[in-house]
Amino acid sequence: MIIQIVETVVIFSMFTILIAYAPDVTQYKLLFLLIIITSSLQYGFKYGIIISVVASGIVLIIDLLSMRNAIVNESFQNDLILIGVFLLTAWLLGYYEKIEREHREYITQLAIYDGLTEIYNHRHFYDSLKMFTNKAKQSNTHVSLLIIDIDHFKHYNDMFGHQQGDAVLKKIAAILKENT
Repeated sequence: MIIQIVETVVIFSMFTILIAYAPDVTQYKLLFLLIIITSSLQYGFKYGIIISVVASGIVLIIDLLSMRNAIVNESFQNDLILIGVFLLTAWLLGYYEKIEREHREYITQLAIYDGLTEIYNHRHFYDSLKMFTNKAKQSNTHVSLLIIDIDHFKHYNDMFGHQQGDAVLKKIAAILKENT
């Protein structure tokens, strides 16, 4: 987090100096959109909004300092629209990042949980087994594995149907989940 803040401060400083000393300040203010876009996509909604508010403040301060003696500050009026663009961009991209993160979490859940029993699936079992055995090797400890067989389950499935078999699997999964 500290690296993110330092990186953002350095980039803000560089852009602020460039904008403040540029001959035509107006077109360079759009550089702040680069920071807003990358921050919103990389770090999320809150960080993007904070960055856009800071960028808006810098733009307004530069306007006020560069046009102190002017009666009508035309760039200030134009920059109010630019500030709206900053905030809207941060909001939209931050919201997009939130939806994408939730989707990734959902896909991850689908990849490691069985849809019927809602317990870890075959793939997750092997990944976990590999991780536990590697840890055990490193720490010179043991790993225990319990294998459970549901007696005559195929016969039960054939006799009462797959829906009843699924109900039994769900019940057994719930019992195992509660006790492990």
